[in-house]
Parts: sequence; C-alpha cells; structure tokens
Amino acid sequence: YLLAFIGAIMAAVTLYYLILVIKAMYMREPKDDRKVNVSLGMKVSITACNIGVLYLGIYPGHVTDFAIRVSEKVFF
Repeated sequence: YLLAFIGAIMAAVTLYYLILVIKAMYMREPKDDRKVNVSLGMKVSITACNIGVLYLGIYPGHVTDFAIRVSEKVFF
C-alpha cells in the first residue's frame, strides 16, 4: 500500500505542475506578439515526426509485426 500511496501523491504533484503549465499557456496574456521563426530543417523534422505518429496511429500492426520479427531473430 505504501507504493500506491506514493504513486498517488506523485500523480497529484504532477497534476499540479501540469495545471500550472496549462494556465501559463492559455490564461495569461502574451508578453509580445512576435512570430516564432522556424528554420526549414525544423519544419521538415516536425513534419516527419507528425507523419510517423499518424502512421503508428493508423497502421500499428505493421510496426508491431516488424518489431516481433526482429526480436525473434535477435533473441531466439
């Protein structure tokens, strides 16, 4: 029961800090209205990550099948 209690306390602390972040993001006025300059490399990286997340969300079977095949060759 001790670990469950510690986990619950840590979850409450985490929730508190996440609420602070959400409050800072959405409930405070911005200090300035400048746009963030993003380089082409950063745009490509973000787009590649988004495509990867969408692919994993839509077709998770392909990735899990590949991981199982690789792990069978490595560990068995």
